[in-house]
Amino acid sequence: MIKFLSLGLFSVSTLLALATTTSKPAFAVCTTTDVNVQVGISKDPAEQSNDVDVDRDEDCFGNNSTNSSTQVGNADRVRQSRRSEHRQGGGANPKLRELGVETPNIDTGVDVRVNVPNAAGALQRH
Repeated sequence: MIKFLSLGLFSVSTLLALATTTSKPAFAVCTTTDVNVQVGISKDPAEQSNDVDVDRDEDCFGNNSTNSSTQVGNADRVRQSRRSEHRQGGGANPKLRELGVETPNIDTGVDVRVNVPNAAGALQRH
C-alpha cells in the first residue's frame, strides 16, 4: 500500500509541475501586416521599390497595424516606388513581466512585384 501511495503522490506532483509550467496565460502581442503589389506593363522591366519601416515601443502590447497597396503602371517606361510606415506604441501589460513571459512581436510582409513584358510599349486604352 505504501508503494501505491508514494507512486500516487509522485504522479500527482508530476502532473502539478507540468500543469504549472505549461499552462501560462496567453497574451496578445503587437503585430504588423504589410502587403505590397506592384505591376509594371512595359517594353523594359519596371523599376520597382518597396520600403517598409516598423517602429514600436519596447513595451508594445495588444496593438495591430495593417497597410496594403496596389500599383499598376502601363507606359513605355514604368517606375513604381512605395514607402510604408507602421508606428505602434503603448499598451504595456505589466503582468507579462511579472510572469516572465516573453512576447515577441510579429511582423508579416508580403511583397509582390510583377513585370509584364509588352514589346509594343504601353497598352492602348479604349
